[in-house]
Amino acid sequence: MRRDSIPAVLYALALAAGLGIVLFAGKPYLAQVVVWIALNVALAASLRFMLLVGEVNLGIGAFFGIGAYGAAVLCVKLGFSAPVAILCGGLLAALASIPFGYLTLRLTGHYFMLVSFALTEILRLIYTQSPALGGNGGMVGIVPGIPGFGALAILISAAIFGMLLLLERSHLGRIFAAVSQNHAQVSAVGISVPNVKLLCLVASSFTAGLAGSTFAYSNTVIAPGDFGFLLSVFALAYVKIGGQSHPLGVLIGTVLLSVIAQYMMAFGAQDTLLYGTAIVATMLFIPDGIVGLFRQTGRDRAATRPAAARSQS
Repeated sequence: MRRDSIPAVLYALALAAGLGIVLFAGKPYLAQVVVWIALNVALAASLRFMLLVGEVNLGIGAFFGIGAYGAAVLCVKLGFSAPVAILCGGLLAALASIPFGYLTLRLTGHYFMLVSFALTEILRLIYTQSPALGGNGGMVGIVPGIPGFGALAILISAAIFGMLLLLERSHLGRIFAAVSQNHAQVSAVGISVPNVKLLCLVASSFTAGLAGSTFAYSNTVIAPGDFGFLLSVFALAYVKIGGQSHPLGVLIGTVLLSVIAQYMMAFGAQDTLLYGTAIVATMLFIPDGIVGLFRQTGRDRAATRPAAARSQS
């Protein structure tokens, strides 16, 4: 098997495994966990997409929440069908990202990260104080009305992942990467760096909103606590531990940490400690994540082969 085909095979196997568990395992709790992992993959992919322009968007949880509450309102209050509400949830998140990005993307680095973090917490507080959104109790009765919705949720997550992957490998994705590497060179050829970043943010927010609206329907109930800053921290952990240099890192990091988190639930709030410790350990010992570790191992093996061949001759 060619090395460059391995990621595609792993993506296909992960998708087939998820669909198989949801459709044929006959275990509702296990199926719900698999759907949760799939939506985490979509959320982490949305966060990683913003990293293409060199910005850490801790507001990704805010746009996830906007999509979820948007879909919930359309379903419970206005009676929209699930597919329409899910799409509208993504569009609402994308629209909300435009004024936010226009005002904040002239900030860079830690400044943008802190502002985006604040957005997540501000929206969470707004949800708690809004009777129309259910306040602290949240919203219930978000019923999809579609048989086998879990399988559809996995397919939506896969579509989000694939959409972001195609954008990353397009000409636009190369511009995003160039912005991350050298702002001055991009500006020198007449491209507006803030506008490029804004476009990246809108795409990232749209997919996060789609994931959030799908989450609302898969849970059938949402509450403000589902969309706090820890949601963004967890997504960042998935990306960093898996390795942000390749989309496969999102899949590896999310599945690994999500499975471990299921076993950590017995320890209550200790799962937060797990994610924090995992991020610190990764930055110290494998800064390029698990994917980076595999790549380095492959390079080391390739370097030793010529030396071994010369010694034998």
